[in-house]
Amino acid sequence: MPRKKEKTRRLWLNVKQKGVKVTRRKFIERLLKSIEDGTYRLPKKWKVTLLWRNKENAPMRSGSWQEEMEESAASSPGWDIAVSTYLRRMLR
Repeated sequence: MPRKKEKTRRLWLNVKQKGVKVTRRKFIERLLKSIEDGTYRLPKKWKVTLLWRNKENAPMRSGSWQEEMEESAASSPGWDIAVSTYLRRMLR
């Protein structure tokens, strides 16, 4: 049986926040938890913006964490994995 081809398209990501009064580690852990539980919900006072693009020279797309995560996850099953990997690298 032929192996399923893995997507290796590069993804540029950035996360910006306002109103977050926790350590960087706790912030990233909370973002990861929102991915793991599948809700993408964050505390009400947090204003988190996700910026991303698929091509190096393309303009960054941006929107609220929950909206961007929901829309992108619906269009690509690997989206959650890509964002989780990015966030885990930020913890190092």
